[in-house]
Amino acid sequence: MKLSVVSPVYKAEHMLGELVQRILALTVPGISEIELVLVEDGSPDQSWEEIKKAAAKYPQVKGIQLSRNFGQHPAIVAGLQASTGDWVVVMDCDLQDVPEEIPQLFEKQKETEADIVFAKRERRQDSLLKKATSTFFYKTFFFLSGIKHNAGVANFGLYRRITIQAVLNSVNAHPFFPFLIQSVGFRTAYLSVHHGERLIGKSSYSWIKLIKLALMVIFTSTQRPLKWVIKLGLIITSASFFMAAFVFLQWLNKGIQVSGYTSIMISIWFLTGCTIFTLGVIASYLGKILDNVSRKPIYLIKNTIY
Repeated sequence: MKLSVVSPVYKAEHMLGELVQRILALTVPGISEIELVLVEDGSPDQSWEEIKKAAAKYPQVKGIQLSRNFGQHPAIVAGLQASTGDWVVVMDCDLQDVPEEIPQLFEKQKETEADIVFAKRERRQDSLLKKATSTFFYKTFFFLSGIKHNAGVANFGLYRRITIQAVLNSVNAHPFFPFLIQSVGFRTAYLSVHHGERLIGKSSYSWIKLIKLALMVIFTSTQRPLKWVIKLGLIITSASFFMAAFVFLQWLNKGIQVSGYTSIMISIWFLTGCTIFTLGVIASYLGKILDNVSRKPIYLIKNTIY
């Protein structure tokens, strides 16, 4: 069987040599061939030059250079589409996802006969701020999406080819790999792994980038907030009837002295509920239309080395 290791590359010129050597040095029972797909995502350093050097030295290395920085998850999709293995491992290029854990992922797969084995990071080697923002993002997103998610799971994992094909068939204009791979179903297992320290540089995800990613993913991958808006409109509309009864009783008991107060209060509550409800219905239809008509490419390839 063949294993494909897919890794998006950004600001990793000083780490790629070690990454390539450690992956290609792996011995995985049952795997006769390993290919490494490196996707350079518009990196401002010399990462593409390092990929070319690695590809010239090792025939197992494939290189893809995107025309600009499209983001980590579109780069992952580009790598998945270029991969040919029976099994696929997705991992970051900064060596915090430890390559030597890959054989253990296969052992877990054999024990459980799972189609997906997620690498669960028990102790993240990140700053407290990074861990807090990441945890908040994942909990918020998966709460809104309605999909159960383990906070220690990100991109790193082992995936059978059929699951990768299902992901590629469901890719939208703004892909987010953890959501896509967990939304396709299939038998799943978890393996606790060591999370390595980032030896060089720092994460490219700033607060602003995390917020933009969160908003983009939420509004393109789930319509659950729209359904909540509809429910909110129904609740407010229902509450308006109780408010109307309350104001009417006050009027009967001569508790309201201001002329027009009753009609204004009833109108505000009722019409506000109707407006929110109507906007929610329209937004739901617009969300469906957007899903169907969006045809923008999620990435553009500048160079390839196969």
